[in-house]
Amino acid sequence: MAETTTSPLPVLPIEISTESYPLPPPNASHEAARLDIQHSLSLADLHGELLLSPLPFPPNQHPLKVADIGAGTGVWAVDLARRNPSYHITAVDLAIPPSFHSLNSDTPPNVVFRVQDVQRPWDFYSGEKFDLIHGRQILLNLPDPKKALERVYENLKPGGFVEFREFWCPLKSEIGNNSSLLCEWHQGTVDAARVLGCDHEYAEKLPEVMKEVGFEELKVSDRIVPLGGWVPGDGLEDEKQRVRREKMDELVKQLIRFGAAGMTRAMHVKCLGWDEEMAREYVERVVGELDREDLGDDRIYARFRIVYGRKPAEK
Repeated sequence: MAETTTSPLPVLPIEISTESYPLPPPNASHEAARLDIQHSLSLADLHGELLLSPLPFPPNQHPLKVADIGAGTGVWAVDLARRNPSYHITAVDLAIPPSFHSLNSDTPPNVVFRVQDVQRPWDFYSGEKFDLIHGRQILLNLPDPKKALERVYENLKPGGFVEFREFWCPLKSEIGNNSSLLCEWHQGTVDAARVLGCDHEYAEKLPEVMKEVGFEELKVSDRIVPLGGWVPGDGLEDEKQRVRREKMDELVKQLIRFGAAGMTRAMHVKCLGWDEEMAREYVERVVGELDREDLGDDRIYARFRIVYGRKPAEK
């Protein structure tokens, strides 16, 4: 039913348009490290699960065909492949991660990597359409995210599932202190992305656009990660919740530490006209904020939105 292959190597060349892609390329070393941290954050948020959606497919019912778009280093696709040896998984992005440049014995045989701009017609696979299409932090970095959603719809089987996890930028403060340096920096990346035609606040409209495209049974889950040790809500938590919150707090800080320099060069310098020295000094100040003992007093949080649903089944 699903296409099969014996090699994890892609067959297409690497071509990245840096004019419209607002971040460092996914095969850059620091960006690859940031993307792997991003995966760890998602796992912590979902209690070790790879998806929030409860897929109704019985185990080993048939070899599911899965696409992971905006796959980055391919870590989510590889993790899914190891957990589900009967699945056939295609990881898709604008560039090939370094780990796929040579045959790797650790790469499961049921995952392949393909290069594709998902806003354009999909020509990276053959055979039947996909049972599941997954995307994580991809739509906010596309000039035409609705077109990408339409491509997802076109290439999903009737009754197939889709799940997106999007970073809902910018960082916010629960007490309205959005002028803090971290919030100011992150708002700057939103402004710079807008110059490139990308909407880093796209998570807000995602459910509405998915409905317009034709997806149904949509479920929305909004998640926050407090920074600096403060506890949301009534401030009460058990030990397990505390450990999870502290882990996610540290992972978001790592994302900023690994990503701030590359993001600021790509965004503030390229789009807002900053010079390199100004950007370097600014990044040092931004990263320094993460070590403030009183950071929690600003009650800053990162936001994520997960939306999942399905393509209508054939009648």
